[in-house]
Amino acid sequence: MVDGADTHRLDLLTVLRLLAEEAPLESYEELLLRAGQECSAAERLRLEQAVRLAYVIHASQDRHRQREDALAELVDTASDMIRPYGPDELLYVITRRVKRIVNADLACIGLREDDGSLCTAAGCARRCSRDRRAGDGPASPSTSRGCSTSTSPR
Repeated sequence: MVDGADTHRLDLLTVLRLLAEEAPLESYEELLLRAGQECSAAERLRLEQAVRLAYVIHASQDRHRQREDALAELVDTASDMIRPYGPDELLYVITRRVKRIVNADLACIGLREDDGSLCTAAGCARRCSRDRRAGDGPASPSTSRGCSTSTSPR
């Protein structure tokens, strides 16, 4: 991208080069340290301003990357949800996705029974399977009185 002589220059183009290469923030700090020793006060001030702007751009790039990753995760989740699963497999997929999306070590799902008691994910899946075989269909929010998700962040 640039020749070897450009790597030792202390100017605004060096800041742009670091941005283009997505260099780590330490590279900018090293550049400012060198500028403090080798540049005039006016040159150092301009370089410091350019580096501050580079930090803003760098943070913006990180936010864009995070949004892109989150959208990719959402598309993967939607794709997983439309596949045909049995109740046990579907509950497993949901808890696995919740763990990944919220970055947790543990995720579990509990469904409320008609009597108000909390049913564990595995027990509910078995009950849903029994209900489906009996012709009642899977437990729905109207029959299970809602769903509870619990996560433990890292």
